[in-house]
This record gives sequence, C-alpha cells and structure tokens, in this order.
Amino acid sequence: MVLTRCGITSVVRIGLFFLLLSKVATSQTATITTVAGNGSPNPSIQDGSSALSSGIPYPFDLDVDAQNNLYFINGGYLIDRVDTNTVYRVSQAGTISRAFTLTPQIASTYAVQAVGISPTGAAYVAVASIFGNSVVRLDSKGQTIVGSNVTYHFPLLQSGGVGLRVYRSGEIIFVADTLSNRIVDIINPDSGNVAAVFAGTGTTGYSGDGGPALKAQFNSPTAVAVDSAGVVYVADTGNHCVRKYPNSGSPVSTVAGICTQAGFSGDTGQAIAA
Repeated sequence: MVLTRCGITSVVRIGLFFLLLSKVATSQTATITTVAGNGSPNPSIQDGSSALSSGIPYPFDLDVDAQNNLYFINGGYLIDRVDTNTVYRVSQAGTISRAFTLTPQIASTYAVQAVGISPTGAAYVAVASIFGNSVVRLDSKGQTIVGSNVTYHFPLLQSGGVGLRVYRSGEIIFVADTLSNRIVDIINPDSGNVAAVFAGTGTTGYSGDGGPALKAQFNSPTAVAVDSAGVVYVADTGNHCVRKYPNSGSPVSTVAGICTQAGFSGDTGQAIAA
C-alpha cells in the first residue's frame, strides 16, 4: 500500500513491524525505518506509550492523516482475533493510542477490515460481520452506517482483503468490494450516504481495458487508492495487476503487472511487463 502525504513516500507492513520507506525509486536505494511494533507476537498496546515498544502481532491496512499521523488496525482472524474493532493512531512524536473503536452489536462477531481517514478527522471503516457487511463512519458523535443501499461482500474470517479510501475532503468514499469483484463509491457520506457501483460488472474475470469502468471485469480486488487528480487505482489481486480509472471518464487501463499471469519478474523494466 502506498501513501503520500506531507513528505511520507510509502508505508508498508512487513511481519510484525511497520516500516517507513523514505525514498522509493528505481534509481535510488530505499531507507527503511521501523515506526511501530517491537517484533513480538504478543499484543501489548498501551495508550500514550511508545509505538516502537508496543507488541503489534497482526497489523494491517494503513492510512495517514493531514498531520502525518499513521492509522492502522491490529487484527488477526475473526475466530481467534486480537482486537479487530479498534483503529490505532501513531503520532509524529512516536506514541501510540486508540483513535476509534467500533462497538459491535454482539461481541466477537464484527471485524474492521479496512480504514480510511477523512480530512475532517473521521474514520471510515469496512466492517465484516456474520450479520452482514457495512461501511461505518467513526467520529466524535459515535458510529454511523453509510452507503447502506448497497449490499457488500467482504471476506469474513480473515484480516484485510478489503480496500477503502477517502477522496478529497471526504465527499467520496471508494470501497473495494472484494467478493463482489467491483468498486463501490459512496457520495457525500456525511449527508446523502448514497452508494453506487463505480467499476466492475460483478462477475469474476479479466476484461475491459480501453473501455468504461462499469463494463470492466475484476478478480477479487483488495485495495483502492485515489490520487489528487481523482484517478482511482485498483489492486486487481486475483488478476495479478494494478489497474486505473480516471474520474474524468477515460477508459480503464493497466498500470502495473501482466494481468492474469502470476509470478515474479520485471524489476528495472516497464511496470506493465512485470
């Protein structure tokens, strides 16, 4: 997952640590720095404590706010979960704390699968539950389900596998509806809460490059990102490639990977040949 805000080039998860990559380019050597986690598989997170000394056994899904605070979920599987209802914050000072907590209707039946931070300070989370999946806004007022006019299909018994990102000032939420093989957008989630299919036919497969987003086929998309120009990038996981669709109405295209071909190759070469 690549995040770019206020000088942070990239944040990734490897094992039990969060690592900050200060420079990522084919002609440069990346500098890796641990920003949270002590490598222990035992959970140990105390509000206000050092992020580096905290035990974060299952970190997944990240976002960064306008002040460069890092947010993540510490998960695990739903059936042996650690804490899949809390969104944690790592401050620029290096301290860790609970930022948002989802209150499930029934304990141990809900799991936050993805998080996106709005410039207004709210968090939007994709929630998987045996009672149905949803997108929820968490803020000082509590929790509110948004985009409820669409039925979502998220992986249930695992951490992650769902993507969610907030665009602009929070006026659009993009959701990778993984098991439905499509991307959903929620327009004006603070008011209208109207969701619609943004990309994908809903049928597993690979097709659609050069055409409109609604006629493209995806295979288990698990992440989504939006740049400042409104271009939406999709990790088309089952097809082993990254695809994009400009909000301007331009056609879908592949930007990285040879779609439908699994494997590892292509370092230093063209992205679409990797």
